[in-house]
Amino acid sequence: MAIKRSNGQTDRKKFSMDIASNLATAEDRGRAEGIDVGFAKGFANGLAKGKAEGKAEALADGKAEGIAENKVEIARNALKMGLSIDDIVKLTSLTREEVENLS
Repeated sequence: MAIKRSNGQTDRKKFSMDIASNLATAEDRGRAEGIDVGFAKGFANGLAKGKAEGKAEALADGKAEGIAENKVEIARNALKMGLSIDDIVKLTSLTREEVENLS
């Protein structure tokens, strides 16, 4: 905003400062907007990565649980067939104690 002196002349220094402050304000707004956009993108990427990692971990946990259950089922069937505990331990990789607890 320009200030006019009593003689009608514009105070150029004040005018120049107003332009500079408006530019700084626009730069600040641009910087803040850039930070907001960057944060939003970072948050979205982090969320997607977290979901993918969680899904992979859940899948791995489920797979491991299924394998463990299958070993127990095989051991139970082997016991019913009359296999020795030592053979069942070799067959399933279960511990002797785990197999004994099934019988």
